[in-house]
Amino acid sequence: MELAQSVSQPARQANQPTKPESNMRTLLRFMRPYRLVITLASVLGIIATVANLWTPRIVEWVMDALLAGEPVTNYVVMFAVIQAVGFIAMLLQWGLQGRAGEYAVYDARAAIVARILKGRVPEVLSRNSGDLLSRATADAPLLYWTLDTGFVSFITATTGVVGAIILMGVIDPLMLGLTIGAVLILLVFIAIFTRRIGREQAAQQEATGEIGAKLEGSLRALRVIKVTGTEDEQAEAIMTSARLARKHGVSVVWANAFSYVGGIGGMGMLLVLVMAFGAKRVAAGYLSVPALVAFMMYVMNFVGPLMEATEGFETIQSGLAASKRIAEVETIPWEYDDGEPQPSSSSAPSSSSGRKRHDDATVTARPVLEFRNVTARFAADEGVIVENVNLKIPRVGETAITGSSGSGKSTLFALALRFIDPISGELLLDGMPYGELTPGEVRSRFAYVEQDAALVPGTVRDNLRLTKPDATDAELARIVEAVALTEDIEFLSDGFDTLLAPTTLTGSERQRVALARALLGGAEIFLFDEPASQQSGRAEQAVNDAVAGVGKSAAVLIITHRLATLQRASQVVLLDDGHVRAVGTHEELLRCCPEYREMFTGG
Repeated sequence: MELAQSVSQPARQANQPTKPESNMRTLLRFMRPYRLVITLASVLGIIATVANLWTPRIVEWVMDALLAGEPVTNYVVMFAVIQAVGFIAMLLQWGLQGRAGEYAVYDARAAIVARILKGRVPEVLSRNSGDLLSRATADAPLLYWTLDTGFVSFITATTGVVGAIILMGVIDPLMLGLTIGAVLILLVFIAIFTRRIGREQAAQQEATGEIGAKLEGSLRALRVIKVTGTEDEQAEAIMTSARLARKHGVSVVWANAFSYVGGIGGMGMLLVLVMAFGAKRVAAGYLSVPALVAFMMYVMNFVGPLMEATEGFETIQSGLAASKRIAEVETIPWEYDDGEPQPSSSSAPSSSSGRKRHDDATVTARPVLEFRNVTARFAADEGVIVENVNLKIPRVGETAITGSSGSGKSTLFALALRFIDPISGELLLDGMPYGELTPGEVRSRFAYVEQDAALVPGTVRDNLRLTKPDATDAELARIVEAVALTEDIEFLSDGFDTLLAPTTLTGSERQRVALARALLGGAEIFLFDEPASQQSGRAEQAVNDAVAGVGKSAAVLIITHRLATLQRASQVVLLDDGHVRAVGTHEELLRCCPEYREMFTGG
């Protein structure tokens, strides 16, 4: 059974906060690193806005001067200077807030990637991979718009609205009161739709995450889907989420339409009202024509900042939903906390001494890996998978682990690699308890080959060098020859430098690349999960010979049901329902263990 399948069961999130953080607090936490840039961009935006606010007043003064027959040169120069200052401020504002937005997206993606790659394996694999991907690819970019057209634009637009109100009050307080009353009614109308926009956008983002998750799963199982003839069923499952995303998206469109167009229409009616009332004020001698023109310009300019502030608020609503989804990734606990023991290099067992340890009789006699009364499960809300396991792995030789599906074979590998920790008992590496070692120190002694033989993105060379980055071409050639992979690589378009796509290599070739990668690193303990399960003929013989060769100088644990491997192993471990039923050679277990004998004789 594959280890990845074992750890993909639902897991309780260990660091789930007892009191959920509010969406706004979460968003502000994401924005906090950029508060100085946001402040500076806002100040620059305010300068640009204030510069723009002077335009109607200068127009009024120019008209007054023309009516009085006075020169307007000073006003024109003043207007040019103010416009230049506003232009420079706006240019700097856009550059700063855009750059900060890109950094916010990058930092959010870095946090998601770090949590996925450095989080506890069971908790990471319990999440839907497609949904996790959507949080890094679809949700993170929304932080850009939240910072760019959300916070900064909202602040500058609000400044524009407040500034316009003040200057309109200077011109005519009575007309200002009429304008504010109409605007308040309009804002209530807009607020109704803004709240709906936030809810619908959050639901749309969730549905979009489901699309990614289902599509990613279908791509992985594409061959199975085609063979079983379930293309339509799988497409329907994906499109169900797509229709849900469309439904919420359409709701957002209509809410935006009513909010934005309704606002524009409302402001148009306000202009009619102000014009009619202002004309009466001019006729009554309370207001001059230039002042009315300036007031009307402020009302017209009032629409832009008001709608920009509304759009900024709506963008913040999207950011709230996005930050919540990104923050949910933070509930994946780190593999180990800062408070966990950090052994010094002098106390930790080191792989740098390698096989030299075998020269010491005491070290050679000591098991390289030991399970002492180990009981484990993958999550707090799941049942025990292995119980009271006692097992010693010799420093040299093959230990074959066999048993029925679900008996706990892959769990032993997960414990050995410290993907999970036991709930009782302990593991020892070269006599040192796992609790005194970090996961990285433990894994530096191991090489691991999954049954599914997962490869990382990149070339064949990249994959082989994962365990030995400085490996020479000669070393690569030697190791691929050992697993009968030379001709397969030569057949590829670019040999070792061929970029791997999902269909570039066959299952057999992927498994042998993974095996070659493990052998190249020269570890002290090798974990193989059915390493020849996808092999046949010459390739199978090469894999078996390679594994047997490793067992002559290192510790090998191999999950297998193959008779030849069991016969060759130094010791065989029979697992049954999470318990070690018997340990011994193949011949010994045939004689003394009825359960083992039944596997081959049927009785």
